[in-house]
Amino acid sequence: MLLLLRRLKHGVFMNRDFRKYLLYAIGEMSLVIIGILIALQIDNWNSDRQEQKLLDGYLQSIARNMREDAAELDALREARVSATDAAVRASNFVVQNRTRAFQVDEVFFGVSAIGKTSQLLSFHSNTSGFEALKTSGVLARMQGRDVERLLYEYYDAVRQVEDRERAYNDFVSQLGLRTATAWPGNVEDYALWDPSSLSAERFQELQPVYRDYLGSSVTRAHLTAPFGFAPVLLQYDELEALGAVFQKLVRAGTMDLDEESRRVLDSIYDESSPVGFADLIVDGQIAWHTYYVAGTSDPEREWAFDYRAVERVDDSLRFTFSGGSPWGVLWLGVNRTADERPGLDFSGFDTLLLEMKGDIGGESVLVHMKDRDDPDDGSQTNVELMLTEDWQVYEIDLDRFETADLSALSVVLGFVFFDEPQSFSIRNARYLKHD
Repeated sequence: MLLLLRRLKHGVFMNRDFRKYLLYAIGEMSLVIIGILIALQIDNWNSDRQEQKLLDGYLQSIARNMREDAAELDALREARVSATDAAVRASNFVVQNRTRAFQVDEVFFGVSAIGKTSQLLSFHSNTSGFEALKTSGVLARMQGRDVERLLYEYYDAVRQVEDRERAYNDFVSQLGLRTATAWPGNVEDYALWDPSSLSAERFQELQPVYRDYLGSSVTRAHLTAPFGFAPVLLQYDELEALGAVFQKLVRAGTMDLDEESRRVLDSIYDESSPVGFADLIVDGQIAWHTYYVAGTSDPEREWAFDYRAVERVDDSLRFTFSGGSPWGVLWLGVNRTADERPGLDFSGFDTLLLEMKGDIGGESVLVHMKDRDDPDDGSQTNVELMLTEDWQVYEIDLDRFETADLSALSVVLGFVFFDEPQSFSIRNARYLKHD
């Protein structure tokens, strides 16, 4: 009996020791497992941090590339705008002259415009950062985020611009070859490129040659080519907007857009939009991507315009009617090459804002607009403005243009002149919607 009690007592102690050992072992194993999990977590965190750091480096590199792109786009836009400006003015105010002899500076301007439109200009985006990111293995970290969408939209727009420029340059190259051969071989070359070097008698002898050359179908095609390409200027603006927003995200260290950035992206104008582009003239610069400028005067009298009829001077646009004709009209029209007389919808606006001044003050200016079905017989509604010699802002209620269907405007801003010479300047012209 005593022996049994001893064995039972020993068994109890043994079980108690075993439980202690088991608890200790479990504790040790738990510590090991927790340590492993912590180590894995730290390793994952380190790996995640390294990947994020790597991604941030690529994004910084891409942002630098986009800044370089923006600088190139600014220079390219300036050259494109200058070429378009010269081509539009030459085709409308030099080539259209049929009633008087050309002046030396007119010939020089027309030939210079051909030279400007002959330039083969191209945008070459720096894609090194983007290409490196695509092969880095960290691209997936942006999946589904705004920054990823921005990135692909930007480089898709780059591809579209480069494709359109390549096709346009090919077209211009072919035109250039044809234009070069249009000048008669029996006439001195410098008479074309440097007409000021000719004697007055020789310049007058060559008037028919100049008229044939500047009025030829090849020259006309060369001078009107920028009209069809001008909408690419909108894609330049789109690229700069996308790039600016992307850079803002990178600086802020975020992958998602804020409300301000969304508004910037929403404001990008689509070249196929049926709604009119509100800013016609900004600081004297016509929005060539959507509009063009033209003029006409009494065909039975002397041509009333030359290449200075619409000329940018500093930060304003100067309009000049030289007289010699009982009437004349200058206007900004919708540039949509697919339609013979295209129209855009301005029914969402209620006001036309013009910032203007006269050359001497006291000028009476007749403003009008026309829809695509309005006849060209002078029956449109004209609104009279009295100018001063100082800059003034004029806001015109669009309801005053009674004959114009605002849902299909073809002439978005026009001016009518009668008899006497007149000049005035516009700094800004835009359509407004007052809430």
